[in-house]
Amino acid sequence: MKEEKEEEIQQEDAPPAEQKPEPIPDVKPFNTDKVMIVAGVLVLLIFLAVIFLPKYLKGPSLTLDELHERNLQGKLKPDQGYVYNGHSFVFYDSLWYTSVVNPGRTKQINLPFHFGPRDTEAIAPLGEYNASLFDSSRDIFMTFDPKDEGLPFIGVATGETDQVLINAFGKGVIAACTRNESFPCSARPKVDCDTAAPVIYFATENQTNVLFLDNCIIVSGREKELWKAADRMLFHFLGIQ
Repeated sequence: MKEEKEEEIQQEDAPPAEQKPEPIPDVKPFNTDKVMIVAGVLVLLIFLAVIFLPKYLKGPSLTLDELHERNLQGKLKPDQGYVYNGHSFVFYDSLWYTSVVNPGRTKQINLPFHFGPRDTEAIAPLGEYNASLFDSSRDIFMTFDPKDEGLPFIGVATGETDQVLINAFGKGVIAACTRNESFPCSARPKVDCDTAAPVIYFATENQTNVLFLDNCIIVSGREKELWKAADRMLFHFLGIQ
């Protein structure tokens, strides 16, 4: 008994056995490159969804003919289309379009304008339009001053007028300048309102207007107001306004 007690005492007095440390978990370093790639892909997907999802939900875009049909049925909002003096005007691709019969009377053609007739009602042309001269003339001169400060806007106005005269009336259009200075005016005819021929003269002025002077039509305005004056003149030619 004594020996057993001594063994128990020795066991109690003995130092505790050394415990092995628990293994440290293997933690991989934080990969910021992968996170940035994933975030970039998510941002790109959100960006594409914002651009294309509305178009997908709207369905296929309507053609100009379909827009005119809906317009004539009164199914478009005022900023999308309206009927003016029997002519359908629809807003498409940032321009106003109306449909007219081509010179050969073989089909309807759509003509683009920067402004609709409601936008040009405040412009009252001055003078009397020489219909007999302009209607009977095969060619019409379009001229401007090469030193005019608004040449970029004149270029757009002449281009729009050119297309209407050719496509709606079958006219020949001759590009001219009031002076033979600088390219391309150095190689163009020198034409102004004193020229004995039908002339359309585009000029930058503070007042937006259309002036009929026998053989000459002066279209004036500043920047986009010049486009508005040009559209007002074309609506007159087309019998719309």
